[in-house]
Amino acid sequence: MNGTDVAAETLLKAPFRLPRSFMCGSRFYVQSFSMNTDPASAKHQMIRIIEQQPENSSYDDILRELAFARMIARGLADSDAGRTISHKEMKRVIEFAAKNRLPAIYAGSEFVDADGLMAYAPNIADQFRRAAVFIDKILKGTKPAELPVERPIKFEFVINLKAAKQIGLTIPQWTLMKADRVIK
Repeated sequence: MNGTDVAAETLLKAPFRLPRSFMCGSRFYVQSFSMNTDPASAKHQMIRIIEQQPENSSYDDILRELAFARMIARGLADSDAGRTISHKEMKRVIEFAAKNRLPAIYAGSEFVDADGLMAYAPNIADQFRRAAVFIDKILKGTKPAELPVERPIKFEFVINLKAAKQIGLTIPQWTLMKADRVIK
C-alpha cells in the first residue's frame, strides 16, 4: 500500500466533522477556530498561526496554513450553525418521504444506505482517492496553485428495493440493470 492509498483509506474512515484537535501530516493541531469577522481579531488570529510555523517555513507554507485554518473555521462554523445535515436529520428526511409515499432521489448514496429510495451522485470513495492523490502531490512539494481543479469523474446510481416496496413503487428491470448498486 503506497502513501496515496493510506491517505485515501484514512479519509474514508474520517468522521464528517473534524474534531478541534487533529493530525495533519506529522503535526498535531490543537486549536480553536472562530469566525470572528472583526478585522483586529482576524489579524490577531493570522499572527498567531504565523508565529506557530517553523522558522524555515516558506511563504507558500504559511499561506497554506492560513488557508487550512480558514477552511477548518468555516467547516466548524457551518456545523455549529446547523448548515450541515446530521445522520438524525437525514433519517428524518427519509422517513418523511416514506411516510408520504414520495419517491425521492438523493444527492448521496449514504441516504440510500439509510433506507432512502435512490441516489445518483459522485462516488465518495473515488473522491477521497482523488483527494489523496492531491495530498500526496502537495506533500511531495507541488504547489497547490499548480494542481488542476477536477470535477467528479465517477458517479454511482444506487437503488433501494426495500424502500421502493415500502412506498408501493415498482422499479423497471432496465432501470435496475443500469444501477451500480441495488440494495434488496
